[in-house]
Formats: sequence, C-alpha cells, structure tokens
Amino acid sequence: MPKKLKIDMSDIREQIAKEKELHRKTSLTNRQILRKEMEYRAIEQIKITFDGSGDSGQFEEPEYYRKGNSKKSEPVQVTIDDKETTGFQVNNGMRYEDGKWVDNVVPGNLRDLVEDVFYRILEAEHGGWEINAGSFGTFTYDVFEDEITLEYSERVESTVATTETY
Repeated sequence: MPKKLKIDMSDIREQIAKEKELHRKTSLTNRQILRKEMEYRAIEQIKITFDGSGDSGQFEEPEYYRKGNSKKSEPVQVTIDDKETTGFQVNNGMRYEDGKWVDNVVPGNLRDLVEDVFYRILEAEHGGWEINAGSFGTFTYDVFEDEITLEYSERVESTVATTETY
C-alpha cells in the first residue's frame, strides 16, 4: 500500500510568505541599483506593461522617458541600449534545491534588471497574475521621486447559470 503523505497547510503558507518576502527584498535591492543607473542616464521615468494568462506571462519592452527642455514639458520617450552587458546579477527564475526554492541568479543586462524589479513586485503582491484568465497592467517608475505606480487589471471568468421552464 502506498505511503500517505502528510501535508501541513501551515508549512505551505509559511513557504509562500517566505517567497513573497524574498521577492520584496530582492526587488528593493535591485530597485536601488536601477535608480542609480537611470539617474546616471538622466532617465526620469520608466513604463513597462505586462500581460499574463493561460499559465504564462510576459513583459513588453520598457519605455524610457526624459523631460523636455522646458520645466513644463511632458516627458519625451528616448532610446537607450538596455541590452548592454552591465554585470548585474539578476533573477532568471527559481530552481528547487535542497528541499526549497532558491533564486537562479545569473549575469544580466539593464533590461533584465528593469524586468526583474517589476516582476518581483508583481509576484509578491499579485502572485498568480498569469494563471487562467490572468491579468494585465502597467508599471510606471518615477525615478527621481523613487515611486512606482502599478495600474493592475485582473481578468475574471464568470458563469451565469439559469434554469428556465416554459
């Protein structure tokens, strides 16, 4: 007879809480690096959209903005080489090792760093964003204010059932 596994939900909840905290801490660390890199490049704002469903999700290309010449001007989108190798250590997913999930940290570029900061916020605050009908949204990072705004939309599947007799 097969041996029954004992599953303790408190252990599962504790592991989920640890994973969320890991995402929060790593996002904050990488955010500090990102802020310095953006200030160095005189980038004032980053926007990046995401979309997930059917158990997968992706981020689109980030948009980088600088202020125009006048103090009243709106930010102007600029192109920077965010694929350049910078020596950043960024998350490339997680792997299961010695009975727990650990970061699979690899060298990356600026684009990887941008994506990692926002991905980790999404995982910590809206885990499962890519499951079933999924969700979509836009992160806006005001670099000089060091403020990230998330516009988040969750898709909801619903069923309307009726019984009718005529």
